[in-house]
Amino acid sequence: MSKFSTQFAIIEHIKNFINKSGRPWRNRDESSEISAEIAKRIQKKNYERSLKGLDNTTYPPYLRIAEQLQVNNEQIFCAAVFQLTETARNIKRYRSNIIRILEQARNNADLNDAQRKALDNALKDLA
Repeated sequence: MSKFSTQFAIIEHIKNFINKSGRPWRNRDESSEISAEIAKRIQKKNYERSLKGLDNTTYPPYLRIAEQLQVNNEQIFCAAVFQLTETARNIKRYRSNIIRILEQARNNADLNDAQRKALDNALKDLA
């Protein structure tokens, strides 16, 4: 019996330490509820956030990538085409808009052969 009591003594010590520590991620008891003022502040912040609306500067996310189609660097251009193709493959609701963007990029007269080939392959994959 004494062998088991010494083995579990450390576990009991750790349990007591945790119970006395009162860390914030542990379950709260009824005596530690939030105050009415804190609840009002939380509601006010949530209401103000709801009035702001959606931030359209980075939505949808592929628009930032589409801006890179205007760059003359071949590696950046091909990487943008690849990322747009993968986005269109994985997220169906963006597919038609991305195909339209890639078709508009194909009309650019400044593209070299490698860039045109990347665009044609991407459009062929998405068709």
